[in-house]
Amino acid sequence: MNFLSICKEVDTLVGTQGVFTSVDTTNGFQLMIVEFVRNAWKNIQASRKEWLFYRTNVSFSTVLGQGDYSLIDVFGAGVDNPVGNWIVDRFIRADFTTLSYIPYDKWILEDHTISTNPISFTTSPNSEGAGFLSFDKPNGVYTYTLHYNRKPQILTANTDVPICPSEHHDAIVFQALTDLAAHFGNNDIYSTASVRANALYSNLLRSQNPAKAIQKSRPFV
Repeated sequence: MNFLSICKEVDTLVGTQGVFTSVDTTNGFQLMIVEFVRNAWKNIQASRKEWLFYRTNVSFSTVLGQGDYSLIDVFGAGVDNPVGNWIVDRFIRADFTTLSYIPYDKWILEDHTISTNPISFTTSPNSEGAGFLSFDKPNGVYTYTLHYNRKPQILTANTDVPICPSEHHDAIVFQALTDLAAHFGNNDIYSTASVRANALYSNLLRSQNPAKAIQKSRPFV
């Protein structure tokens, strides 16, 4: 489901009248539904620091003699920074050798200017862990697969699709419905929707955060 279809589903479950045509042109109660859906997805993502659906990668090639690379060098000009944090133990060379990560404070105390086939790298420190990358000075063009976790997704347009697997989109529907019912003090809808929301969220955790313990209650319910 995309953002609009999730909003329509919540609208249907609430039982309101009227036609829900766009997340951009709604007003009144439908505008409230849009915000509750958007916030439900934000809160679900924020309930864990890492999700399997955050994980992705980019192919990257070095330039002869150039050790330092900005995010523009990696992703291209005009691309919004998609990196929440680099997965530093998953920088892989074409021969499937994993590069060694060296913390930045140690890296700057070492000499990495000797031309070589890079075997180590670092990332600049910043609040998001997604600053420039520095490799051993390459003596040629080398291609790597750089793995990273995406930034949390904010739903804005009708066609935006939550990046979790589609079979878990109902978790957003019922979390938004639960929050909406709580806001209006509708105990009938809340009691039913919250049970379903908790079950769907637990399924999402088991699928997309399997190493984590599943909590019976969540801080955003």
